[in-house]
Amino acid sequence: MNRTFLSCLLALPFLSLAPACDDAKEEKSESAKGEDGGASPNVPEAKGQPSAKQAGVPDPCSLMDEALLRKQLGLADDTKLEVGDELDANRFNENAKSCTWRFDGKMVGLQVTVEPAENEADTWASRMLEAKTAQGFEAVDGIADGAAFKAKESHLMFRQGESRLFSLSYAGDRPGATISLETLRPIAAAIERP
Repeated sequence: MNRTFLSCLLALPFLSLAPACDDAKEEKSESAKGEDGGASPNVPEAKGQPSAKQAGVPDPCSLMDEALLRKQLGLADDTKLEVGDELDANRFNENAKSCTWRFDGKMVGLQVTVEPAENEADTWASRMLEAKTAQGFEAVDGIADGAAFKAKESHLMFRQGESRLFSLSYAGDRPGATISLETLRPIAAAIERP
């Protein structure tokens, strides 16, 4: 499976990543060119290298408590967890970083998105959660400063203040495989404030 397709597949449950999948269809040489034909300042030239803006986004791989993740998912101590920084999936969203934990054909993903600098509203994260509830997510109490969950996608979004939004999702090993909000709730609670 090629890396671009895999990155798009992993990005689907996350915020603001659908444009990356559309753009991934273009040839790499075209998507990396600016208006003058040179390198675009918005797309990192080297694969796997963060943009200057991404450097200010917390690393989601360092935020996850792996022992708690294993406990909540019922994983044996010897189950191999492959941790992956999904930088390529976020190369078109300089305000986000993602990380995945893969095991036994399943995956948990965490994306951290920070408020875009050009946004002047002081309710950015709240408005993002409101938009998700309009898309079928249910508001959830007792997680961070606000949260929303979509059960059929095992996708929990929560905010810390108005400047950071977290997206925690699960992909099973078969279509329709989900995990409950009660499984994700302690994981979300343990994510440190960056």
